[in-house]
Amino acid sequence: MSTGNKEKLSFDDSRLAFDDKSESRGLFTVVRTDGKNVIKVNSAGLLGQGVLIVRVHNVYNVRVTVNVVGYSSLQLKAAPYPITEGSNASFMSLKRIGSHHGNFQLAALKLFLVLTDTSTHDVSTMTSTSFRVVNKDVGIKVFVGPIPKNVLFVDRASASGYMSFRGKFSGKESGNLVLEVSTEVIAVNEIHAMEIIGLRNQTLLGPVLSTQAQVQVDFVMNDSSVFRVQNFSAFSGLVSFKISHPEAASIDRVMGIVTLLSDYHDLVTVTVTPLQGLKMTKHAQLYCNTVPPVGGVDIGQEYGPAIPALRANQRITIPVRVNPGKSNLLASDLKILYDDIKVRFVELKRSSAYSHTKGQLHLADVTNPDDASPHVADLVFDSLVDGVLSIQASVNILIDERLGFIGNLAPNVTSCNVLPLGDANADCMFDIRDAAFTMAYSLAQEKNFVGEFEQTMSKRITDKMVSVLHWFHVKCWNM
Repeated sequence: MSTGNKEKLSFDDSRLAFDDKSESRGLFTVVRTDGKNVIKVNSAGLLGQGVLIVRVHNVYNVRVTVNVVGYSSLQLKAAPYPITEGSNASFMSLKRIGSHHGNFQLAALKLFLVLTDTSTHDVSTMTSTSFRVVNKDVGIKVFVGPIPKNVLFVDRASASGYMSFRGKFSGKESGNLVLEVSTEVIAVNEIHAMEIIGLRNQTLLGPVLSTQAQVQVDFVMNDSSVFRVQNFSAFSGLVSFKISHPEAASIDRVMGIVTLLSDYHDLVTVTVTPLQGLKMTKHAQLYCNTVPPVGGVDIGQEYGPAIPALRANQRITIPVRVNPGKSNLLASDLKILYDDIKVRFVELKRSSAYSHTKGQLHLADVTNPDDASPHVADLVFDSLVDGVLSIQASVNILIDERLGFIGNLAPNVTSCNVLPLGDANADCMFDIRDAAFTMAYSLAQEKNFVGEFEQTMSKRITDKMVSVLHWFHVKCWNM
């Protein structure tokens, strides 16, 4: 092999040979399993270091060191839970948080597998790992798990004293870990960090009222430990919460739960103020962006502010999305109202069927349900001034591939003696439902009316409706 040339050899290459005898010291062999060469450890319990020689015929030999190690012991420790950066690696005493009536610290039981080469492996949450209470003083109420399986909870009503635990992994058991339930109380010294859990791209995104996020706070306690809290019902009285724009989202001042109320054009600030220790506040920011219910329409960007604040003389594009739920969208009919003092309408993208009057757009279009997108249109405006744009979207009707109505909307049934021109579905009205009916009939026709719905369409059509469909097709598809 010349210098600088490389060739990748597969394991079944005839030039490869595995020497598992010369220097293996009987620690391992190479066996063929499921078409692959696998190193198999000896069954005699021999431990140590051997060498596998990989020979490439008439070219090169590669020496691979193989360490065969075994079980040495299991070590059980306890760490503050949740485990955070900067928290103590382990501790032996659980203290009350905040006051003599407060809850005790939570502890994570950490079980480590120690091998004969002194390496350690955390097996705390593996399937074959379990923990048990070996002994406890009278008056202590303690539970381990079940979720997470390695976290222990000491009941607030417990008396002080001692308790011991053991961890088990694959039939092996650790020695006793003794922990104290202390009478000592630790208080907050300062807030180390805060985070809002439940955001996507810094955005609280979802349906109004049912979308929530939780403030998480890392405290530095007066014993220098770091303590993380998400559940402020269990550890109350440590902080209070405030939000900058309560019309966009509310916050429970005690629990730190943020609830989405409306879209907002800018960042919303959550402030956490400690009620103990140093009174230095911490802040975190989020965007509020709502998602419509099934059958609804959403206007604006999906993440960040739905409609950012305007800057004069800039061109902006505002997406329009509907929520068809689990249905395949066939047709949509939407109304957009906007402040034409602040923006000038330029064009509509992703859709071509619309009408436009001063400050109002009417969008009505059909689509092939097999590849329909909920993103039905993009509105392009030129901004005329700085400020916040007032723009609203509403649904007149959404129709699925079987001509059903999406959402709770059910248009009124009307009667007439003479069908209006273009009334393809014979419901005495000329609207988006006629375009949808025409599209559905065309798709069924392409399938030769094979299928339950397609057969229903075939049986429903009268000669008069066929002539209207032909008129509608010529009128609309050839415009």
